[in-house]
Amino acid sequence: MDVVFVGGDERFRFAAEELRRRGYDARWQGEWPDGTVEMAVVPAADMLEGKRFRLAVAQRGLSGRESVFCIENDEEYLQANAFLTAEGALQAVMGLGGRALYGKKCLITGYGRIARALYGMLRAMRADATVAVRPGKSMRRATEDGAEFIGIVEARRRIGEFEYIWNTVPECVFSAEDVGKMRAGAGIFELASAPFGFDLEKAREMDIWAERLDGLPGKYAPETAGYLLADAVERVYMERRGAEC
Repeated sequence: MDVVFVGGDERFRFAAEELRRRGYDARWQGEWPDGTVEMAVVPAADMLEGKRFRLAVAQRGLSGRESVFCIENDEEYLQANAFLTAEGALQAVMGLGGRALYGKKCLITGYGRIARALYGMLRAMRADATVAVRPGKSMRRATEDGAEFIGIVEARRRIGEFEYIWNTVPECVFSAEDVGKMRAGAGIFELASAPFGFDLEKAREMDIWAERLDGLPGKYAPETAGYLLADAVERVYMERRGAEC
């Protein structure tokens, strides 16, 4: 397999190194590959749209979308990556201020892949964890898992009860007024993408411990994340080869 990892963070570099150890021709670079390659690996679907992708297909040897692996479209990889994100989200707060997570009241907004992994880890660490969900898929999944959950509106009302809050919902969940009701010494952490669940700067102005934890797998454990990515690329490559036979 001849594969190029396009863009991305440190995990892409480790993934290329791991595939080379397995005997593949793999490299990491910032732009679309020159010349013919069997597969290009990209971090985001928007890299596949518009002029840049069409140019890659027409001039650089790619045979079409089947020659591109977008990591955010692969569910098996995303599930594994969610555990690294959750672990990194815990590592960011463990031991800070001389405090453990044991027994602490924690809130997670949303109940997707990352929130689900984070909730399980917090419970295993004997934290008093709750998820805040809206009616629908997330609430059904939380119910099936037996997770402790409340509604988003109730989470806003009870925000002062929680010592640590992790947001995984990519939209405004807590207003500045809500955040202002958090207890002294509490922390609120952003795991979602823009437009984010709360105003980070306003939270800091209120002396709330607030941090944006973006790109955690590539920052917290890039080597492990790279190994998982290499596994995913090899799996997808073999599946596509099998489909062609």
